[in-house]
Amino acid sequence: MDENNCLGVLGIGNILAEYGKNDEAKEIFKLLSTSVPDSLIGQHAMLNQAHLLMAEESYEFSVNLYQTCLEKQPESLEIAMFLSKAFYKKKDYDSCKKLTIRLISKYP
Repeated sequence: MDENNCLGVLGIGNILAEYGKNDEAKEIFKLLSTSVPDSLIGQHAMLNQAHLLMAEESYEFSVNLYQTCLEKQPESLEIAMFLSKAFYKKKDYDSCKKLTIRLISKYP
């Protein structure tokens, strides 16, 4: 995929998601996250895909994607909070509690 077009493709995926075309948006986000995984656009695509999976209540997959996003951006409080919420929704309360305590101690 041509990197010059990636930002436009990400925008198209966001618009599709906004209009409820989640399957098409997930395809675009998946394509971007695998085509340019180390770029900021690829990371945004992966994060957007995780958000869509959360909306569909696919918590296991969303946890995996949020964890991958957090590995690429370990200082991101926002992604860590999304991951904590995904743990909670998945009913993995121990992981949720551990991450939340770590976040509270790091960001009082």
